[in-house]
Amino acid sequence: MGERWPRSAPDVLADPIAVVVDLVAGYESTLDRQAIQAVVTSVAGGRAKRRRLAQALLDKPTLLTDGRSPAPRAVGELLLALRTAGAGGISAPWCAGCGREITSMQRRDEDWHCSPCFARPQACAACGQQRHVTFRDRHGRPRCSQCPDHDERDPHRVLVEVITSLDPGLSTDVIATSITATVTKPAHEQKLAWAIEETPSCSPEQARRPLSLWCCG
Repeated sequence: MGERWPRSAPDVLADPIAVVVDLVAGYESTLDRQAIQAVVTSVAGGRAKRRRLAQALLDKPTLLTDGRSPAPRAVGELLLALRTAGAGGISAPWCAGCGREITSMQRRDEDWHCSPCFARPQACAACGQQRHVTFRDRHGRPRCSQCPDHDERDPHRVLVEVITSLDPGLSTDVIATSITATVTKPAHEQKLAWAIEETPSCSPEQARRPLSLWCCG
């Protein structure tokens, strides 16, 4: 079994694959490090996704052994891939609704579900009717197709204002460039703005994290 040892945020930025392999090897004895690295590399995707995966497991390594969300989608994908590869010490992901083992990734926000629970109608947070969930509002509550969560503000401006308040030393140009380089879809920018706006009292370490680690996967 691999040796477990502490990692830090600089490791996540410099070599996120190594961070994940070390964490998995600390619990997994069936697969060797070469096999683990092959699985991690196959599911980790690009740089931003790799960092999100590494940071999530660094923050909560027990995800590897209990399989319980909330967690980024990349963590669930890694658990499924490791199990398929024959990992014996790694948990399968478990449905946040009914608690059963799942074999494919159906996700709402930070929770993963089995197909029946994912498709089950829920009470819309706006109208109260039992309907299929089409949207999630800024608080993560379900919304039906008739009740989207409108926010007329420019999410880019919200992000700049909130991040500037967290770290006045950052220039607006640097923040704007980071946002543009990290978030490619307007919907993701809106979700990121809501997420950061909801946590203005985050720790200095969180405030200094690259935007690629804040963005939902």
